[in-house]
Amino acid sequence: MNRSVLAIGIIAIVASGCAMSHPPVDPSRSYPDLGTGNVRPIESASLIVRTPTRLSHEDDVARYVHTGYDIYDDKGKWQQYVTNRVSFTDEGPVAVTLSPGRYLVGLECGAPESRLFWVTVEPGAITEVDATTLPRK
Repeated sequence: MNRSVLAIGIIAIVASGCAMSHPPVDPSRSYPDLGTGNVRPIESASLIVRTPTRLSHEDDVARYVHTGYDIYDDKGKWQQYVTNRVSFTDEGPVAVTLSPGRYLVGLECGAPESRLFWVTVEPGAITEVDATTLPRK
């Protein structure tokens, strides 16, 4: 029981630290470009970002879950936050439906601006990129 309370407390502290406003980012700066990634044809446009993982303990089971990310439009305006998992038991990244276009993606919580990268979402396809390949600065 104490582990569950401690885990919930840690999650609440981490989540509250991430709860912040989303100021615009500067799209004119130079960021790595992960291009269009692996593209598979589908009826709508979707994005899957393979992000770094972190260890999660839920129901006394340890799992590595993908971390979340923010999506900004091509002008740097924040669009949405993606938790990148359905639940704490979900170990894979999730697909997000977007309009086709170019987006800046910012890796989760407190990451420096160097953790932003461009991605192009192609119409009628799943665009999948691997953000774990970004160089750490």
